[in-house]
Amino acid sequence: MKKVFLLLLVFVFSQLTSLGQDTAVLALKTALQKAKEDTTRLRLHLALHAA
Repeated sequence: MKKVFLLLLVFVFSQLTSLGQDTAVLALKTALQKAKEDTTRLRLHLALHAA
């Protein structure tokens, strides 16, 4: 019973983590499209590859 609970907990945690990453990536992509300065675009591009 403990193994099932642990597996379920890991699954739920991984799903929540992936949802947070997806929204972060979308936010970075949106900001990258709207950025006008080269240094800002470079920083956003690097952050996007780190995510």
